[in-house]
Amino acid sequence: MEKDHTMSASSEQRTPWFVEPTKPLGRIAVFDLETRDDPLIVGLGSSPKAARPFVQRIASFSSLVVTEPSIGHWEIEGLTTHHGEETEILEAIDRAFASKPTLVTYNGTRHDLPVIRRRIMRHRRYKLDAALGAMHLPHLDLLTFPRVPAGGDRGSLQDRCAGLGIDAKTYLDGLDGRSRMVLKGEVDAVATFLLLIHELAALRIDGRVWAAGMRALEVAGRGEWAGKGHLSTLVAGGMRRRDLRGKPS
Repeated sequence: MEKDHTMSASSEQRTPWFVEPTKPLGRIAVFDLETRDDPLIVGLGSSPKAARPFVQRIASFSSLVVTEPSIGHWEIEGLTTHHGEETEILEAIDRAFASKPTLVTYNGTRHDLPVIRRRIMRHRRYKLDAALGAMHLPHLDLLTFPRVPAGGDRGSLQDRCAGLGIDAKTYLDGLDGRSRMVLKGEVDAVATFLLLIHELAALRIDGRVWAAGMRALEVAGRGEWAGKGHLSTLVAGGMRRRDLRGKPS
């Protein structure tokens, strides 16, 4: 688990990737990569326990694009997933980042963003400037937000969701191969957004943040995501025992 590198507020303000979470986030891309070991790279490496971002290829990219124009309002633009040829996935990532959204991830600092950069270099696709510049975009990594004491256990995304009563795991039962990978990418992107709205509601001490996010997900579930049972189940779990017309119970 990553060490907690403490920075002062003034130094954070000087970094281009700093996000002020007490203010509306604007347009965000909540994304997830599913990766697999690249056999050739693993074979060339000096150790089978080499750092994962160095030896993995991208198998799928899922991105949930959402806008928060003001506190208490969320608008879901869409959820997209790309899998197949890695060079095509990298091109999709480049298109997704071209508008320079604020990035939201779970462990993106240590895993997703380094993997994107290294795989672009691996394929010599240096014209994918938006993807190459992703490390300089505003970025909220929920693995390290909010901060925990140095050495504290942040847990996995599934564990963090489980702590909120949200099941982000059983939808995988009975699935394997590509189907499992694609569904996991989509669910992890939506689960990351679910975690985001809970954390922001607590930080801002404002239940409207959570309630508005859940309503936006519910609307997407009746429209664009209709028929995607894995997402409907996930969102329903996030709403269980809650009243969206008022404050969270």
